Amino acid sequence: MVKKKALLVVTLLLLTVSLIGCLKEDTVKGEIKGTIEEKFPQQNMILVLDNSNTRNKIPVDDIEKYEIGDKVEITVYMDPEKNGATTYENSKFVIKK
Repeated sequence: MVKKKALLVVTLLLLTVSLIGCLKEDTVKGEIKGTIEEKFPQQNMILVLDNSNTRNKIPVDDIEKYEIGDKVEITVYMDPEKNGATTYENSKFVIKK
């Protein structure tokens, strides 16, 4: 009976640790606030001029949702466990208009 309880506790602990690992969130890498300056339909990217006059090319899912002159707030998320987390392929962008 003691062995069954110990096995159950160990199984529950392993399951809990596994779930916590799956539920971890990406790390916020930064935020960009600015204005859309240009659109690149072939690349599905927008060029955003931020408040410090830095130009940022941001990939988007649907370029038709955005117009030149739109004010946007972009939060950049990354998975710190992936190599090259600073690339677009390993980052996620959440854009608010």
